Amino acid sequence: MGDTQDHEEIKEPVKDLAKEITQKYTQELTREAIKKAIKSKRKDLSETEIKRLESQLKKLTDSEKATRFKEASEEISREILEGNITAEKAIEEISTVLESSLETKVSFLARAALSLKNIPLPVKIAILIIFPLTAAIALFIMPSLSTAPGDLNFDLNEGESDSDQFHVSNTGGGVLLWTANSDQPWISLNPERGANEGNVIVLVDAEDMEEGTYEGTITIESLAGTEQCQVNLVVGSEYPGMIVNPHSIEFYLAEGEVASRELQISKEGSGTLEWHISTGPECPWISLSRESGTNSDTLTVTANTEGLEPGTYEGTITIESNAGTEQCPMRLVVGSQPPVLAVDPLSIDFELEEGKSGEEELRISNDGGGMLEWEASADESWITLSPESGINSGTVTVTVDTDNLSPGEEYEGTITIESNAENEECIIYLNVLQEGEDKEDPILAVDPDPLSFNFNLLEGESDSEEFYISNEGEGDLEWNIVLDPDWSSWISINPDAGINLGTVTVSVDSSDLDPGQYTATFKINSNVGAEEGTVNLTVYSEETEGPDLVAFLEVTGDATTEVEENDSYLAVPISVTVRNQGDEAADIFKISTEYTNLSGTYSVAFRVPGESSIWYPYTDAPLAPGEQRTFNGDVLFRVSLDGETVSLTAVADSCSEDEFKPAYCRVEESNEENNQSPAVEIHF
Repeated sequence: MGDTQDHEEIKEPVKDLAKEITQKYTQELTREAIKKAIKSKRKDLSETEIKRLESQLKKLTDSEKATRFKEASEEISREILEGNITAEKAIEEISTVLESSLETKVSFLARAALSLKNIPLPVKIAILIIFPLTAAIALFIMPSLSTAPGDLNFDLNEGESDSDQFHVSNTGGGVLLWTANSDQPWISLNPERGANEGNVIVLVDAEDMEEGTYEGTITIESLAGTEQCQVNLVVGSEYPGMIVNPHSIEFYLAEGEVASRELQISKEGSGTLEWHISTGPECPWISLSRESGTNSDTLTVTANTEGLEPGTYEGTITIESNAGTEQCPMRLVVGSQPPVLAVDPLSIDFELEEGKSGEEELRISNDGGGMLEWEASADESWITLSPESGINSGTVTVTVDTDNLSPGEEYEGTITIESNAENEECIIYLNVLQEGEDKEDPILAVDPDPLSFNFNLLEGESDSEEFYISNEGEGDLEWNIVLDPDWSSWISINPDAGINLGTVTVSVDSSDLDPGQYTATFKINSNVGAEEGTVNLTVYSEETEGPDLVAFLEVTGDATTEVEENDSYLAVPISVTVRNQGDEAADIFKISTEYTNLSGTYSVAFRVPGESSIWYPYTDAPLAPGEQRTFNGDVLFRVSLDGETVSLTAVADSCSEDEFKPAYCRVEESNEENNQSPAVEIHF
């Protein structure tokens, strides 16, 4: 009994609360329905009809309007509370009846009275809500809020201010009262309230604001709804900034050549950028097209080798401005020889399924002196190149695309490389396969082959060289490089993995090494085989007492068979460099070569053009401290070694009662242990 009584005490207040909430909810639904009808049908009525309807509305007192609206709200509240109608359904049906009432001059009440018994309850409710005159009259007393444009954007410097505006309008009837406010202190509005139409001035002030991006929101509120306007502000520095591009400039020129480069000075931010540019006394070979200016500009930097001997020259361009000072290092390499264009390879084969694409690398280099400027172009649309121009050395990615090409056909195109030296061509062969047709497996190829690198560094120096991995077959070539971690302190290889093409950099660093000779090997593993490489590093001290010779050997080509005086030889081209790292000149000496195989160690002839002896070359003058001498020639092996692998070394200042030049075979050195080069493997 007690529980029932408690429930009754609770039930009535809850019902009253639910009724009140539902009535307010119903009023919102009705407003939404009215808005929808206005947007859909108001444009179909003439001005005369609108005035007539508004005149009829004025005959109702405020009390009559309030009473009718309250009765309608109570009835629709009950329907919603009892679950007989949803909010969406109420809006849809009410707005549909309102729209239809606007299609005729006959009052809505008179029209609806004929079939009032047969229409759904929500429609009856709509009739009661819109009063017993005409549904259209109520539509035209409802204001509608609209604003334009949307977001406002400002870009200011610290301390600056600016303004813009947006428009508030009443796209409905009656009187629209509105207020406007902002959520940020740096935004002010004028006016902050109004009736019907009006412009609102938006003032943005960046006083005491730091560089950055800021956002704010302006909210316009009215009984007809709420609109918002986003304000975006970017605050920059009061002072300009300066960017110099490029950060450094290099010239590679032959004696007597002149070349120019562009230097761009760009202003960032606002204000006026004032700059002055100058070169140091160490680079009189540089001239500038301008020495001062304002804001952004492009200058011409010219290098003139007139009067300069072959060698490397360095200097600095200094750009001073009210935004700070920047420096651009300059480097000029003057060669005694003109540039020579070298292109590798001179032909590339592709075999691809229809609809597929593939790519290979084309290497361009300057095998001479000076500066080589080149441009590459293709004569077929299915060949694309990147990049298409460069200076001195560069790698061009050649991409072929079989789209729009016929399967089963073979195609040929030409890449032309034009330069300030000579021109060269690379022929592209493409075989387009039908989908699913058998094709070759991938083939691992490396360049140079064999992979042998020799570095000669002073203590603390570092250096690097590149080699290339390519796929000379079809399908995907997946490869990775393995280096013994024991050598990771002075050698690094990057990248160490890839698919198909790759340019790999081998870097050595002697910072943590004592003077001496070091050798490391690495292995390139792939899904179709492997290749091995050798890295030889000789570290020498900055200067030792007396003469001190160190030797370096490099294989520069493949073995060929030669016949001389009825004897056959396997001739292998090599280059041997000898450096005097001592502090005194080294007297005349010779270079000998020897190889080691499973049978033992043997001397082998080193033939250098212009030398009187077939067995070895020798110097004809003392070698000064810090200088080096390079000998290029062929090592002549017995043809019986064909198919074997030997290890070759070169020795500076070696002789044992030599019968040809006994007086030239010995140099007293401070270190007699370091004049043999690291061994290089040769595969016949």
